[in-house]
Amino acid sequence: MHIQTRLDPDVLEAARQAAVREGISLSEYLRKLLEQNLESGNGKSGGSNGQAGGNGHGGGVNGETDRIR
Repeated sequence: MHIQTRLDPDVLEAARQAAVREGISLSEYLRKLLEQNLESGNGKSGGSNGQAGGNGHGGGVNGETDRIR
């Protein structure tokens, strides 16, 4: 799957630096963040379908306002 998004330039640079520190690509770094976020329960719907979103944290249908922290 190919996803395009816009990031704040400062956030992008911080993510690039973090990826370099870990010795991985930016794409791999972002995949790991998403996986960790979902595993910690920050993106789960609480339903049995395993899809992210609708978690009661102000996110829209597509989770547009949810952020990885």
